[in-house]
Amino acid sequence: GYHRLVNDFIGLGDLMELDCSKFRPDADTERSDDSDLYSPPVCFDVTHSTQTPGSGEQTGGRRDRAPLLARAAAAAGVHALFIEAHPDPARAMSDGATQLTLDGFDNVLEQVAAIRGALDH
Repeated sequence: GYHRLVNDFIGLGDLMELDCSKFRPDADTERSDDSDLYSPPVCFDVTHSTQTPGSGEQTGGRRDRAPLLARAAAAAGVHALFIEAHPDPARAMSDGATQLTLDGFDNVLEQVAAIRGALDH
């Protein structure tokens, strides 16, 4: 929908399946099989995805949605997560409405690690 930076997770799978072999420095341009396919790692930006643009003078956000998005991205198989955290998000110089507290960040990391551990087995 409008004013939402993340609409669905279908794009994450699409990004992870891109064939970027021709951009790989050591790519063998003569190969025609799938053994040399290269997809770059995908990093999901958790906290900026919770921004609500146009919320007045400062960009607002839904930090309460960050753990949900982080878990979903981990379950989708992304390679990395970008998450902003601050000891006191209300006093952060920017993006305070989307940043996690340090305790919240620790909780999200534990949840993501558990999901990734389950997927790796």
